[in-house]
Amino acid sequence: MNLSRRRVLQLTSLPLLATAFQAVGASQPFIASASATSAGDVEAALSSVTHPYLLVTEDAFTTWPDLAATAGSPWQGMLQDAINDSRTFPYTNRADGTDAEHTTLPGVPVATSPVQLSSAANCMTIVTSSALVAYLADPDARDNHLDILERMLRHFGLYVAPYLGLGTNLAPGTTGGWDSFVVPTSALVNMVMVLDIAHDDLSARGTLATHEATVRDAYDWLWTQAADEGFVWRQGLHGSRAIGALYFHEYAQAEQAITDYVSHQSASLEADGVFLGGAYYANERYVPPQGKRDNKLHAVDVLEHLGLATFYDDPRWINFYEWVFGYSYSPVTRRSPDGATERKDYYIFGDTFVSGIARNETYENNIHGASADFYKAGRFGKKAFAWAGAAVGRPTTPSGRFWNFAFYEGPFPADLTIPSRYFPSGNTVMREPGAEAANRRLSASIWSPIRANTTAGHARYDTNSIHLTAYGEHVLRGSGYPGYTPMIDNPEYWLHSRSHNTAMVDGAKHVLRYGAGFDAGQSGVPEVIFGAGVLDYAEATSGQALPNGRHSRALLQIVGNNGMGGYWILQDEVISDDGIQAELALHPASSTLVEIAPSWLYRSRMDIKRAVPGSEVDLTLALATEPTGLLIEPGIFGAISGGHDDCEYLAPSYAIPGSGTARVLTALFPSEPGVSIPNISRATIPGGSGITLSLNDTADTSWVSDGVADVVLGDTTARGLGGWQRHVGSHVTAALLRRGSSIATEFASGRVEWQSEAPLSVLLTPSSLAVLAPQSTWVSVRASAGQLAAVATLTSDPAHRRSVGDRLRFRMPRGLHKLTW
Repeated sequence: MNLSRRRVLQLTSLPLLATAFQAVGASQPFIASASATSAGDVEAALSSVTHPYLLVTEDAFTTWPDLAATAGSPWQGMLQDAINDSRTFPYTNRADGTDAEHTTLPGVPVATSPVQLSSAANCMTIVTSSALVAYLADPDARDNHLDILERMLRHFGLYVAPYLGLGTNLAPGTTGGWDSFVVPTSALVNMVMVLDIAHDDLSARGTLATHEATVRDAYDWLWTQAADEGFVWRQGLHGSRAIGALYFHEYAQAEQAITDYVSHQSASLEADGVFLGGAYYANERYVPPQGKRDNKLHAVDVLEHLGLATFYDDPRWINFYEWVFGYSYSPVTRRSPDGATERKDYYIFGDTFVSGIARNETYENNIHGASADFYKAGRFGKKAFAWAGAAVGRPTTPSGRFWNFAFYEGPFPADLTIPSRYFPSGNTVMREPGAEAANRRLSASIWSPIRANTTAGHARYDTNSIHLTAYGEHVLRGSGYPGYTPMIDNPEYWLHSRSHNTAMVDGAKHVLRYGAGFDAGQSGVPEVIFGAGVLDYAEATSGQALPNGRHSRALLQIVGNNGMGGYWILQDEVISDDGIQAELALHPASSTLVEIAPSWLYRSRMDIKRAVPGSEVDLTLALATEPTGLLIEPGIFGAISGGHDDCEYLAPSYAIPGSGTARVLTALFPSEPGVSIPNISRATIPGGSGITLSLNDTADTSWVSDGVADVVLGDTTARGLGGWQRHVGSHVTAALLRRGSSIATEFASGRVEWQSEAPLSVLLTPSSLAVLAPQSTWVSVRASAGQLAAVATLTSDPAHRRSVGDRLRFRMPRGLHKLTW
């Protein structure tokens, strides 16, 4: 087997060092083409290696000191942080309830409970990881740093290894397994790295064999005591086994562990990169706070480095790193009181809650720092690297941990713009145009997974749910994740669809944790249009998620205009043959709902888990379709570490008529001081309902209909299931038809008419067109000569195109088509 080896941060001269420090992403990702398929392949890969080899090579003993010696460089700061933490970092949550520096830890077991075992192991990992940086980058005091590493190896043998699996049989559903397995085996992986990197010095001291025996006992435990088929934390199990096997040259075990690890890692992710368990566990498993899950995370890098697996150029993994950094995080940004730490919040779907600082876990955010995966994101491409910078916030210089020093490549790019994006597995994220660094722009995420990913786990009954943010705050969000035990103790709320922003029939909980995504007809054409500068539109469908009906939800994110801020429109369609009423649940991030106009207009102040202290962000909820029932219900927003918040949510219901279809229109308008709330009024629509929002010279009207009769709105006439238009002054400036057969409107530049034999969705402006055709269909268009010439390019077959005066009839190909003129 031809082994390709990646040498981490091989910067061998100061000119190169300066270039790396000044340029963004100067180090190019290495692509490992080899794949281990047998124990023989693993043996060949390791046949000529010398220590260290698992992640860094002998070069690190010279390149790391060079990096750390550059005055004012991030690496110099990391070394100083590493030296400080390796000497003073305290053990916490000890059995006697006190803190003590690791240098004075008494010789008594700290692990009388799984939580104490987890805490001790985590602290050892932080000290070990810090001391490894100091050992490599501070040669003048290398012996002193090795003393600390040896102390950690001894403490691991005394206080962690004997207690692996403490208080649990590691079976699914047990409460102690996570604490007594995941974090302790993360510590184990760091101890293996010490043996590899300090191998020769430990051998010279005559202590290598003793330390290897300690680590070997823990490694063997992974194969003898944690091999149950029902074992839950397989990602950590396989990663720990793989790294241990590669150190101990256990070739057959390495083959099995690598195969299991690669299979499990990839099976948890969709082809488009989405993790269907939601943002929190995507981050916890793949971008976790340092120390807790290094075994899960960094086997990727060890295998890449040794050429035994490919991740960095795998499209699935590239997509994942773009999704996790760009789209699992919202623009909402939290800062610690001292301003030193800054983190983005998640979009809340599945078992997810707002991010660390919101839970007041300054320990995780200030001591651990961001995951090393933020800093290695450049290995997965420029987008992932830029968007990791948007997600990590401050501090952008990592803490002095081994994995950070190994991966850090320089400052994140300044261009952090994250555009709207559709993910076929069931997530569409809308971002208002503007600089991501502002953190205040509107955003929306709509969640409709197309399958259950049992490997990922952590999904909830939240198909077609939405999460909305504006002006730096969450304005509509799900209940969040309270932790496993509280969720099981109150399943009627936490595990019910009513705790999410979705729809039900007769209050029945969804029976599946997935729907049909954004391509319900499986035509290959998702119902998604991104019209930059005007609106974003996406429609998700529930599939079989509801036990007694079907739900389609169209979400429109409207860009503001002439002093009127941006906002959202929901166009819901609920179909049921025997259901009595369609019910929505809408959860503002607020403790109270205030009725502004009876039975249709409500307002909330966003006062739960504010990201910006003292912010005054409101959300106005306008029920354009008159409900037949309306409740303001008590709810709960959860956090895994406790501190749940009581909230009030809106639960309108709508009678399902004899046709079996209820169509519901809702507007949601966020505001803050300086952003005026527009005039909001209902509009009369044949076979449906409508709403108009107007301010200054801008008037927007949205509508839903049964599609039987024409909807006439001044200069616009349309027939379809829904639509929207914008009037500025005396002219229409944009119009959307949703799933319809005709639209005609009068722009200042002239009249445009569209008719089709099969339903289309069309977004028109005076200078552009976006048309979404789920299937090929004949279309008749009337417009100016220039516009018709542009439209004619949509088909290249003259037999499928003919012109008569100012009309063009042609066969529209299937797909999404965008034109400008």
